[in-house]
Amino acid sequence: MLAASGLWLGSSLAASSACAQTPELTLDWRAPAECPAEAELAARIGHLRGERGGTLAATLDVRAFITLLLDGRFRAELRLVQSGSERVRVLEAPTCTGLAEASAVVIALAMSPEANGDAAATIAAAASSQPAPAVPASHETPLSPRVDTGSAPSPASSSPAPPVWGVDTSAGIATDFGATADTPALGATVLGRFRYGELASFELRGSFFPARASTVPGQPNEGVNVFLAALAPLACVAPFALPLELAACAELELGYLHAEGFGPPIHSAKSAWWVAPGGGLTAAFPKRGRLRSRLSADALFPTTRTEFVLRDIGIAHRLPGVAPRIALYLELAFP
Repeated sequence: MLAASGLWLGSSLAASSACAQTPELTLDWRAPAECPAEAELAARIGHLRGERGGTLAATLDVRAFITLLLDGRFRAELRLVQSGSERVRVLEAPTCTGLAEASAVVIALAMSPEANGDAAATIAAAASSQPAPAVPASHETPLSPRVDTGSAPSPASSSPAPPVWGVDTSAGIATDFGATADTPALGATVLGRFRYGELASFELRGSFFPARASTVPGQPNEGVNVFLAALAPLACVAPFALPLELAACAELELGYLHAEGFGPPIHSAKSAWWVAPGGGLTAAFPKRGRLRSRLSADALFPTTRTEFVLRDIGIAHRLPGVAPRIALYLELAFP
């Protein structure tokens, strides 16, 4: 594998790395650290095209996203945009070096005009002259496109790409507006996410807001201290391809409220269940990576307007009709 990788890099670096900077091609290569760099891929594309690659009438915009699958293979999603038309190629390979080589071939062929058969033949010949990366026998699986929206599917590419599952864990701080007090309350929150590709996720969030004072209007020394402990399942979808992850979520938060009175000669206590369906938005940056930040904004709608009352004094706290919440997390992703 090391020898093959060396040959691949050697041939790539022999070509000019200016390919990604020309008017013909803009390249955005997002890959794990163990993969060849963007400059190496650009040089390999230029090497494949050579001096007979011709020119393009319009710039080819390529965005490539590389992910490591659970079985140890690498998967590339290539989005090729030219003159307002988009084509998608999805490739898989046992090694990232092999995947980068296949991606370079696809991009180089896309840059060759259809009428220039000599250029396409030159690229194909250059690609076939490179030795295939060595891999263990147990991983010798043919490299083939899985999705091709730019042309009719061939028998080898008609089956859909397998779903990519992943797990994220997050911890952070949250600000609640209305559940425990009439003023903003800070608390702690944790989040576990179960991802299905880049489209959907199923999440479980735990939140705790320490006791916070809420006083009777006009009686600043008399009121209740209220805390909230809650758990919420969420279902989220991210239908748009954006530079960051942006998803809309539906949720149902279930929790426990407890209030302790202060001020009157006789202290009172009261507990109540917290049931609040809701929805919100969540965003994470960077879109891909082991460590990233996440911001969420939610609106929760308590099913009851529970009141915490001090006898003969007045209402110290009433649950609102809507309780907004904002949370900021530090997230660790497991591919």
